Amino acid sequence: MPRHLQRTPLELGLQLNINRLIRDGLVQPGKVTQPSSFRWLDDEGDERASARIAADLTIPSADKARSGKMRIHAAWINQTVQLVGRPRHFGGVQWYFVCPAQGKHVSVLWAMPRTRYFVGRKALGKQVAYLSQYHSPGARANYSAEKLIKRTWGPDASDELPKPKWMRWRTYERLSNKLQKFNSEAGVLPRLFLLDGDVV
Repeated sequence: MPRHLQRTPLELGLQLNINRLIRDGLVQPGKVTQPSSFRWLDDEGDERASARIAADLTIPSADKARSGKMRIHAAWINQTVQLVGRPRHFGGVQWYFVCPAQGKHVSVLWAMPRTRYFVGRKALGKQVAYLSQYHSPGARANYSAEKLIKRTWGPDASDELPKPKWMRWRTYERLSNKLQKFNSEAGVLPRLFLLDGDVV
């Protein structure tokens, strides 16, 4: 049964993902990055908020972990967040934020409406819930299918969803099975999703 809208949907907040920041070059391991503009957009592409982000990932650490800090600055926020790099099993380093509220290592931080700071999801406790928790099971399946397609094939995906060139067949088959599962849970999806000519 869907929840009543008693808690704030998490998606109304602003998100910072350490992996995206590294991919976009705003945070660079082993370097000091100068303040760069970062914008949060809504589903229509309009700006919701903006801030300047600078990072220093050159701070030495006593143990094998690497450390650093990132500053988020705008008229509505002035926060410094600690970062830590942990060795990966097969080499390299995985970077995390250190949640300012709980001290836990997290990949994503959230700033909810009317707040001036970022924290990890668990620090927000029961005051927030994911938007999908407010949907009925069928609507949740539709929402999950749309989200999967948007993330994998992009917002302009056509009804036919061929295997992307970069994707492994095993991953493609797993995603195809996921879409089939959503289809069976949703009944009839609002559009037809085709994978190699098969309707899912």
